[in-house]
Amino acid sequence: MTKKINWLIFSSHDRGTEFGVGTFIRELSLGLSEYPQINVIVVELGLTEDLLFNIEKKGSITFFKFPSFDSNKQNKVYDTRTNQTRVAKVITRLIKFHLPQADTNIVHLNYIFQYFIGTELKNQINGRILFTQHLFVIPQSELKENIFDIEAAIYNLADHIITVTNHGKAHLIAKKVDSSKIKVIYNGINPQRFNIEDEDVCAKYDIVHKKRLVFYSGRLDEIKGLKYLFAAFQQVILEIPNCQLVLAGNGDWYAMINDTKYISSHVNFLGVLPFSDVVAFYRCSSIGVIPSLEEHCSYVALEMLFCGLPVVASKVGGLQEIFTHGENSLLADMKPCSDNSFKMAPDVSQLADYIKDLLINNHKREQFSANGKKKALKEYTGGRMVDNYINLINTYLS
Repeated sequence: MTKKINWLIFSSHDRGTEFGVGTFIRELSLGLSEYPQINVIVVELGLTEDLLFNIEKKGSITFFKFPSFDSNKQNKVYDTRTNQTRVAKVITRLIKFHLPQADTNIVHLNYIFQYFIGTELKNQINGRILFTQHLFVIPQSELKENIFDIEAAIYNLADHIITVTNHGKAHLIAKKVDSSKIKVIYNGINPQRFNIEDEDVCAKYDIVHKKRLVFYSGRLDEIKGLKYLFAAFQQVILEIPNCQLVLAGNGDWYAMINDTKYISSHVNFLGVLPFSDVVAFYRCSSIGVIPSLEEHCSYVALEMLFCGLPVVASKVGGLQEIFTHGENSLLADMKPCSDNSFKMAPDVSQLADYIKDLLINNHKREQFSANGKKKALKEYTGGRMVDNYINLINTYLS
């Protein structure tokens, strides 16, 4: 690569920014910044508390920080096409004014409502549009508030659509998206992120050491399937009373407390933890659990693999690509279900049986741990992910 590139990576105020999408943007920007020919610019929309646009430099990465344009800070911004276009024009003018000289401008979008900014930048700076599809479940409330078909519009706008699993690619093809635009690039993590000194997090958070820990990390939302995990855990403690379910994350506390009222002495809600403490829990727990109703390329799943944590997860979506049943995990079948908006849920009895199986089977846990680490280092490193993006961009440069 000899040509100079401006690579603008867009981040918006969203819960995903604190979790998976935020991790992706950090890993990609750090990896790309190692290439001297690439100006890495992270464009943050509505993430700053400042009222004015500002520019920050951290190492070799530049941050364009835009305030929220929503006076109510509801992040249901840009509720009409006119409003979104107006805001996009303002943002584009500022970006264009401060953009370094380069041969190619890559505009890398990560949320469908960044379509309007992408359109302006494609026209104003001849930007090549990449759209990484992190999620393909759009809340009905957002669809109702935005009466235009923004999802289809961003697929048409993008020069390339990156989906982070084959499951996601199949979803797009089923929606009649041009398959020649679609490229599968799995998420990745720099293994050095796990070079963290061990800490006694059980003592730190007042958790009984002698208990076997079952660990969950992530949002506390319906899509994560936690009500089915709680139902399964109620069965687990009848046979293995000396185990504890530990959850790190934030979300719908009312639902969480209500759903755990019969197992409250066996559950610890710790809120959002520093990454170092999450890693420490990965290392000291017996198993990890991901009972999701839908997943793409979960960073929590990748983190568990890198830390060698045996996993019990739902047999759904991208989890079936990340995990291999009987090799590094046990995957619970999905069953029709009428009490959630996805109409499917993990089999509670199977979930409970798999948790019990791994808790009592030390040899299986050791095997799963070794297999998980091996797969993570082979397939899900940040370097591999960045190389795949660079290879894709080289098609433009050639």
